[in-house]
Amino acid sequence: MRNWIWMRPPLSLACLIVLTLTACASVQVYDMNQTQQTLSEAVQKNDAMVQKATADFDEKKRLIDNLSRTKSPAFRTNETELRSLLASMKTHLNLLESHRKTAGTANSELVALAYNRQEIRSNQPEHAQVQNTLGEFQKAIADSNQAMLIYSRESNALTDLVDKNKLLLHFDPALFVRRIQTSITNAQETSANFQLELDRAEQQLEQSQAGAVRRRLENISTSLQDSAQSYTARAQRLQILAKQMRDVTNDVPINSLDPEWPRSQSILKEYEAINAELAQTQAKFTATLENFRLVAREIPEN
Repeated sequence: MRNWIWMRPPLSLACLIVLTLTACASVQVYDMNQTQQTLSEAVQKNDAMVQKATADFDEKKRLIDNLSRTKSPAFRTNETELRSLLASMKTHLNLLESHRKTAGTANSELVALAYNRQEIRSNQPEHAQVQNTLGEFQKAIADSNQAMLIYSRESNALTDLVDKNKLLLHFDPALFVRRIQTSITNAQETSANFQLELDRAEQQLEQSQAGAVRRRLENISTSLQDSAQSYTARAQRLQILAKQMRDVTNDVPINSLDPEWPRSQSILKEYEAINAELAQTQAKFTATLENFRLVAREIPEN
């Protein structure tokens, strides 16, 4: 689950409308076209910010609802804090929506005041209305920014709590398949090396004479062959696991709430078990091979 990334808030109107307010002698003038454009841009940015916050809240609420259905002990331990954070997020999301409406209303009032007017001067009766409307708009945008800061903090705190307590686990099957393909390549190289050593051992057996040493070498050679065959047989299972994982997940990332999770983890567990077996078998082969070489030194030179 990703952290909520807070959008850069709309610029303060105090910065945006500097160019729209000019002084002509002792008379202040609002360029209404520029003022409308400035407010329209700010409204669009604020609307986008609220929409993203709404989508984030819906995602987090679905998460908490789904985690609740799992009835896991870890969720129950953290449920009170999670729901408190979610409630705070909802409160500030409602504030965001309220401030968004206030800003939209102020913008609409300014559009009405600007109808058929290029400018409004401070000696005109509408000037005071423009100033009041702009003040309301500025306050709504400032209040939105403050509510968004608090919403972001609470949303990120919820995400951190879920991650810290591992309430939601993630799995990328594509990464797993790449791991397993690497294991397959390594196993193939190891099997090839085993075969080279078996061929050398066979040559030494052919050169040895009958007797106790030869019998010992034959027994050790049989153990080497058994280890090599066991290794190859288990390594072949890796390719099957890769196909099974693709069939289960279609290489799409999943989390612990998805229905594919139990099967994917079962495949992962088997893969890790096979890897451990392969390592043990390789170690056994290496130790047996060293024993073979030690015994082979006892073969009398012709």
